[in-house]
Amino acid sequence: MKSEKSVIVVGDKFREFSDNHDHIVTLGQFEKMIWEAQDLPIDQIVVGQGVCHQRLSGLQAIMQRRFTDSSPRIVNYEQIADQLNPALRQVTHKHHAQNIIISVPRQSSVSGYQSKLAIHDATELLGDPMTGQHIQGFTGANEEIRL
Repeated sequence: MKSEKSVIVVGDKFREFSDNHDHIVTLGQFEKMIWEAQDLPIDQIVVGQGVCHQRLSGLQAIMQRRFTDSSPRIVNYEQIADQLNPALRQVTHKHHAQNIIISVPRQSSVSGYQSKLAIHDATELLGDPMTGQHIQGFTGANEEIRL
C-alpha cells in the first residue's frame, strides 16, 4: 500500500516556522509550487493556521485544471470553511471576517460547545512581527465551553 505524502499549508506570515519544517509550506510557497511543477508530488493538503479560504479555493481550482488525475485532496477543508459564513460575524461580534479566529461554535454535549481555532493571515493578531512560534494575545485553552 502506497503511503500518502502530505503537506501542511500555513499563512505567509508563518514563513519562519515553515522554513524550519520540511513538511510545512506557506500559501505563497505552495502557490509557486503549483505553477512551477509539472507533476505535484503531494497526495493531500492539511490546512494550517493563517490560510485564507478565498485564496486556497482559487489554488484548488488551479490544481484541478493543471493536475486533473493527480490533484491532491484537502483533508480538513472545514478548518477554513466558516470564513465565508456571515452568521459567524454575529456570533463572534467581529465586523471584519479576517479578525474572526474561531469556527462556528458547535454543540458537543448537552451544555457544551466547541470551536476550531482558524486564524486568518490578515488578522489583527498577526500584525506584529511573527516568529511563527506563538500567536500573541491568545491563550487558547483546549477545553469545552460549558453554559
